[in-house]
Amino acid sequence: MIPAALLAVTLLSLNQSIADEVRFSRDVLPILADRCFHCHGPDAAHREAELRLDMRESAVADRGGYAAIVPADPDASELMRRITTDDAVLLMPPPDSHRKPLADSEVATLRQWIADGAEWGKHWSFEPPVRPEIDASATHPIDFFVRRRLAKDGLHPAPPADRHTLIRRVSFDLTGLP
Repeated sequence: MIPAALLAVTLLSLNQSIADEVRFSRDVLPILADRCFHCHGPDAAHREAELRLDMRESAVADRGGYAAIVPADPDASELMRRITTDDAVLLMPPPDSHRKPLADSEVATLRQWIADGAEWGKHWSFEPPVRPEIDASATHPIDFFVRRRLAKDGLHPAPPADRHTLIRRVSFDLTGLP
């Protein structure tokens, strides 16, 4: 029971640190697909202003002195201006589009993504797996990640258990009985 709880807490805390990083496919693409792609996506029949937000080249292209997205500069990005304006004529998505306006958290996600350089990235399934660097002194790769997270949170690992405690834990794990 205790090992399972410890594992769950560790995985949840690791998941939170991963969630702090804004990634295109996980965080940005769902927002753009839901709120923007109907008018600024791959369908040429519905496309407005000849802007495609599903393609980086179109989104960052110069549009006569401005660009929809200026990587690393959200304040210069027309996209940010349009999704945060109070002017109903300029507001995106338009009020008459029947698409709800972006929530503050979605605006913050887009702002952070643009500030971080507005990397599109390929779909996760097309990207090769990258093996993380693990300190050679780690006794086990999982121990490395657990210790790194504990250190980040200012915690220390528990001391090693004595022989009696280890046998009791193994017995409990195998039989399910204390």
